[in-house]
Amino acid sequence: MDAVTLRVGDLELMSSYYENALALAPLEEQGRPGGEVHRVLGRGQVPFVRLIATPGLPGVDPRQAGLFHTAFLFEDLGALTAGLSRAGLSFADTGRSVRVEDPWGTPVTLSLPGTGTEELLAR
Repeated sequence: MDAVTLRVGDLELMSSYYENALALAPLEEQGRPGGEVHRVLGRGQVPFVRLIATPGLPGVDPRQAGLFHTAFLFEDLGALTAGLSRAGLSFADTGRSVRVEDPWGTPVTLSLPGTGTEELLAR
């Protein structure tokens, strides 16, 4: 899968979130006609997400479920928990998964590859 593209109302806020929570770094930035700014974040030389500054987007309603989700693979559970800790997120480590709350208060469970379906369904 290629890098995910997201339109964001606040480019600096969302860039900061991805940099702090997922240890992504800015790789490239381009201005486009009409004032759009495209910023690519990733690890090393691998792009993970492209943020497109789109001022004026409607606000997010935290009571509504989002339509899409994005998953990023960490090398191992240690790398994942280090990223969460660096972002200042509290988490519970079960040895095969980590449970956190996203910036909007939604509970999220992050699992290692190879987690069985029985274990996932038990959560």
